[in-house]
Amino acid sequence: MKPVDFRNETFASLKAKYLVDLRLEVLEALKVHGPCTTKELAVKMRPNNPLFLVDMRPRVTELYQLGFVVLVGKADGRSELADGRVESPALTPNSHLPTPAASAGGVYRACSDFEARGLFAAAKANALREQKLLNL
Repeated sequence: MKPVDFRNETFASLKAKYLVDLRLEVLEALKVHGPCTTKELAVKMRPNNPLFLVDMRPRVTELYQLGFVVLVGKADGRSELADGRVESPALTPNSHLPTPAASAGGVYRACSDFEARGLFAAAKANALREQKLLNL
């Protein structure tokens, strides 16, 4: 999502609009089976369908970009983020851009509703800040 999309949404409308179908199924599975990699999650969700990863992985990326999922470490297990920190595009400038860590085989976990609301509020604040800068 672009910052302008966050600016124009409410948290409830974001959930209603984007947490549907496979995206919602992936989020619920990540709540049950996470934290894990996308490959591990695909195997847990559809053990008899090795091609499911192709459909499922983009949904994790979308959930990450929306702020419903956070990156908690790397798949190699050696590069975990320090001090239990998480990474989310909503917490960084240019949050509409995917971060390199998000595409490097990460370990993801689903956010609690409280945490997702906080990430949404941060993304909305970033969008409003960018809008003010452009209007100067």
